[in-house]
Amino acid sequence: MGLPLQKLTLDEFLVWEAQQVDRHEFYDGEVFAMVGAPYRHHLVIQNLMVHLRTHLKGSSCVVVTETMKAQVAKGTGDGILYPDLMVTCGKPLSAADDIVTDPVLVIEVLSPSTKGYDQRQKFALYRTNPAVREYALIDPATHEVEVFMLTDTGQWLLTDQTSRAALTFQSIDCTLPMTQVFEGVERVACQARVLGYGNASGSVQGGGVIKRIETVELPTAPAAIVIEPSASGRVVVVPGEPR
Repeated sequence: MGLPLQKLTLDEFLVWEAQQVDRHEFYDGEVFAMVGAPYRHHLVIQNLMVHLRTHLKGSSCVVVTETMKAQVAKGTGDGILYPDLMVTCGKPLSAADDIVTDPVLVIEVLSPSTKGYDQRQKFALYRTNPAVREYALIDPATHEVEVFMLTDTGQWLLTDQTSRAALTFQSIDCTLPMTQVFEGVERVACQARVLGYGNASGSVQGGGVIKRIETVELPTAPAAIVIEPSASGRVVVVPGEPR
């Protein structure tokens, strides 16, 4: 089923989305389809989920993942978003609940297709919910970590935690090593374009045929990269911009 052609109310959107296979976000009557993400994106979410759940055990707070909705802009346009993770310390959630109205901490794990949206428009929408005290942006490709904290004066304070040994969430008094956040996730050192032959799954190592220009990611500090064409033809590797 396609997206609605006319604007919807919040109640109409919730009824409509319950009938959809894919997830959609909603703001001020408009519906926005969500896109997929690389595997490393899901690894970071899983890592955070495990450690946050352990940290919050026995407290009044719970952590939920991207299948739960967060309500924003209540009464000023109405919005429904799907954070990658969020922590709520308000009323207990029942088994049937699928909307969190009072998230204290919101975490977005960045993907190439949503990075700008998460950094700007989505952050602006989360700020319309007075319960939100902290907003974190985590990039699994570059291992960059930015955390915004709402101060007592009503200002949002940015802390770049990229170079720190541990990630800190002040709103829930939680600190966890960065190695646990990015466990199993290699930093992308650079990019290359392979013209000709290589591995169609995305690696420049091994066989397989690439029949068009493809952007692939190299592992961190590789000892050696060997490209062996499976047919007579040139292979040209053009280094991309470091990230």
